[in-house]
Amino acid sequence: MRKFLKLLLQALGETLEGILVFFGFMKRRPPQDHHDDLSKADVAAAEAEARSDAAAADLLSVLRAPESVVHEYAISPSDTRAAIDLSPLSPEEQDWLLGLSDGDLAMLGASSVEACRKSLDARKVTVNIRRLRERQEADMKNRAPLLRITYQDRDEDKWRHISDVIRERYPHLVGGGGGGPVLKPRCRA
Repeated sequence: MRKFLKLLLQALGETLEGILVFFGFMKRRPPQDHHDDLSKADVAAAEAEARSDAAAADLLSVLRAPESVVHEYAISPSDTRAAIDLSPLSPEEQDWLLGLSDGDLAMLGASSVEACRKSLDARKVTVNIRRLRERQEADMKNRAPLLRITYQDRDEDKWRHISDVIRERYPHLVGGGGGGPVLKPRCRA
C-alpha cells in the first residue's frame, strides 16, 4: 500500500510540475542521472563521428542535386524510371522531365551531369554534341565490322540463282544437272 501511495504522489507531483513549467511559473529541474566522466578520447571520437555524418550528408545532398536526379532518370531503363524519386525537382521541372521523349532522354543520359543541369535550367535538351559524337565513334569501333557486298558478288549470285531455276524447270535443256552443258543466259547490249 505504501508503494502505491508513493507512486500516486510521484505521478501527481510530476503532473503539477508539468503544469507549472508549461505556464512558466517554474523551471524544469535538470535530470538526476549521473554521467560517467568523459575522457578526451571519447570527445574526439564523438567529434570524428559528427564530422563523418556531416560529410555523408554533404555527399547525399550532392547526389540528390536536381541535375543528378535528371541524369539518373535519363540513364535508367524505361521500366525502372517510375521508381526514381523526383522530389528534389520542382513541379515544373518534374513536368518538363516527364514530358521528354525517349530520344531526348537517351541524349541526356549520354551527356554529363553538367549538361543535364544546363538542360534543366533552360527547360530544353541542350547536350554536348562533341561528347555524343565521341561516344558514337567509340561504339562504332567496338562493333563488329560490316561485310561489304560488291556488285560482282551480287551478279554471281543472280547467275547462280537463274541457273538453278532453269535446271529445276527445264532439266531436258541442260542435261538434268548431271554434267551436261550449263545454260548461262546473256543480256543483249
